Amino acid sequence: MMEIHYYKDSNGHQPVYEWLKEIQKYDQITWRKFYQLQIMLKENGKKIHSGEIKRKDIKKLKGTKYGS
Repeated sequence: MMEIHYYKDSNGHQPVYEWLKEIQKYDQITWRKFYQLQIMLKENGKKIHSGEIKRKDIKKLKGTKYGS
């Protein structure tokens, strides 16, 4: 199982996490789609990272230790 970490800026704000909390209140359709994607990433993240599973909607971050 892979962990998902949200970016945190120098002030301690987590923009994506904060966005998720807002859409959970106001846009259930978008929140459910994102939630399902997170579950899929947690369960299959290592296989996606290794290239065993290919997904067009998931891309590695360039210039990080996680992407090329």
